[in-house]
Amino acid sequence: MNKGWKFEFAPPVKMLLKMLRNRPQLRRLLNPFLKTIPIRFSFRNKNLRPFVIDWRKDDEVLELAEQMEASTLLFRQTDLRPEIIYDIGASCGISTHILAAQHPSAKIIAYEPRPDAFGRLQHRMKKLPAFNECYQAAVGLHAETVELKDKGVGTSRASPDEGSFPVRMVTLDEKVIFNKDAKLVLKIDIEGEEESLLPKIVPQLPKSSVILLETHQSLDEVRNYADSSLQAGFQWNLLRYREMPEFGGPFADWIVTGPLVRFET
Repeated sequence: MNKGWKFEFAPPVKMLLKMLRNRPQLRRLLNPFLKTIPIRFSFRNKNLRPFVIDWRKDDEVLELAEQMEASTLLFRQTDLRPEIIYDIGASCGISTHILAAQHPSAKIIAYEPRPDAFGRLQHRMKKLPAFNECYQAAVGLHAETVELKDKGVGTSRASPDEGSFPVRMVTLDEKVIFNKDAKLVLKIDIEGEEESLLPKIVPQLPKSSVILLETHQSLDEVRNYADSSLQAGFQWNLLRYREMPEFGGPFADWIVTGPLVRFET
């Protein structure tokens, strides 16, 4: 566990998560009480803004559990002080909240395609400074409309049917992400689409860049498409790997650092 941060709870949220994570009916019943519980983080001896979650929503409970149980990605440190943070696949905005609290001077641009999750992301981002932005969209290599299916905690590509919905796919602003003088953080959780996106953009990113990444391929497959960024001087640091085929795994958490960034282990 990184010594620079810790969780604080009132009352002990970790115990509640363990008890209620797989009991959605009980969570819905208790939500009027549970949603009043503040969740607090301390980071480098600084108290971050508290927030609450909607315990009825599986994605909010899962994202909170990820930060509590693994805390792999968002709290791992580099010496980069970013000017712009892209939260790509922001879900309900818990990750956005944590990133904004750690880097209050950075501009945050968040993307989330699921309508319900996007509404909660918007609500959370209204509490952030006005210069931040969020978009109901997916991110890819081409501007187009795609069909996605909501899996409850993420999305997957789908053929048009009763369970799918059209989503606008947008590209990132190349003037920003390929500006050699920029200081960027990209948090990317796009349910398998990173395999096509990353080889195209990472070698062109500024040397002062950090990518906080969840991949959905085997380690051998990731190594294959990470090769071009490794040749460009980016370092891939594996933080956690889980097979979990019952949940569509494998899953791996990485921090990818540019040549001018020092990763603090």
